[in-house]
Amino acid sequence: MDINGNIVKNIKSNSKSFFENLSVFDYDNNKNYRYVFQNGNNLKMYNSSFEIVKGFKRTRLNNGLKEPLKHLRIMNKDYLILKENNDRILILDRRGNIRIKVPKDLFIKSSLFEYKNGLIGFDNKDNIVRIDLSGKISKQELLNNEEKLFAYENNKVTFGSNKLIINGKEFSLPYGSYQNLKINNINSSYYSIFEFWYEP
Repeated sequence: MDINGNIVKNIKSNSKSFFENLSVFDYDNNKNYRYVFQNGNNLKMYNSSFEIVKGFKRTRLNNGLKEPLKHLRIMNKDYLILKENNDRILILDRRGNIRIKVPKDLFIKSSLFEYKNGLIGFDNKDNIVRIDLSGKISKQELLNNEEKLFAYENNKVTFGSNKLIINGKEFSLPYGSYQNLKINNINSSYYSIFEFWYEP
């Protein structure tokens, strides 16, 4: 559909799982969209005319996808984050080639986020992991039982055990259920926002 809700194109498939993990990218903010569909261990990328993008080489997966492909633009370069069901990650360029090589034994349980011209996430050993754009990896143990992470540019927010930590500053929150942690930029100011359910 377009922005007015009108159907632009129908894509037909005999596979019920064809529309798993849809990703939509606008690399240059010019409405020249790229659509990536997952079907099991297969990936297909379409252009804004819904024609197959033949230049995208990453058409096969080893372990499906745990979440949709993620596009980040850092220092004028594009990074596609591919996370498989076993938490292995691939960091790709626009064509699906490896852009940053990471160890095969690195498993990221959270999403990866842009942070200070690099990438950060939680690994499966309770570390916060930073991946430099050169491929250098550094790890720091999580000391506050953090369960959630969100980062953007130079801002990092973690949350766990009702402790919200924003760029190193700790805040205690009422007990409850907190979901969908985000950082929003409103009038050049950054705010940490998430959904809250009170648990008496």
